[in-house]
Amino acid sequence: MAKEELNQIYLFLLWWMRIIVFAGSLIVLFGCLICVTGVLILDFQDFSNKHELYDMTVVTDASITQFDYVDNTLHYDLALNVTVSNIVYGYDYIEAGASYQDAMLGFSILKPFNGSINELNAVFNGHHDGLSLGTKEISEMNKENLSGVFRIIVKLCLRHRYYTYHLNPMVRCDLHVPLKSHKEVHGFHATQCHLLSTRAICSIL
Repeated sequence: MAKEELNQIYLFLLWWMRIIVFAGSLIVLFGCLICVTGVLILDFQDFSNKHELYDMTVVTDASITQFDYVDNTLHYDLALNVTVSNIVYGYDYIEAGASYQDAMLGFSILKPFNGSINELNAVFNGHHDGLSLGTKEISEMNKENLSGVFRIIVKLCLRHRYYTYHLNPMVRCDLHVPLKSHKEVHGFHATQCHLLSTRAICSIL
């Protein structure tokens, strides 16, 4: 009789141990779901905040001193001023790249900063050899030469100093840049940039 009672007690304890293990597994699973949900919510909020922050990147001034296409070589001299709002984040550097009709004009590494609002200057000058433009592209360039305004795309890649999880945000600025020597152009209109990615890779602009 004592042996049967011990077996019953053993089975009873084993049954409760299984219930405890099962309940513990459910608690762990529930906790993991809460953590994942929390991370997704924070990630979404952070992405929204980044859009608000980087959408405040504005090119305040830009001008072209030289823009000549001769013998498959584009000679250019472009300067611009950029205002970047940096309310929370710090950066190691900002890499700027300018392009015209899918042709890269050059790169400029902008100085690091920590202030809330920063006025940055970027200069792109030199020449692009071996640039073979088609009839359509040359026609478009001739129109821009007559109007004195060129469509230039500038991308800024901002590398975080402290926040490595989201890597590097990249913004794009679609600019209509006036030629300084053109008398009928009234100057540059400030242009707001927009966020392309929060996880871009710098040095490939």
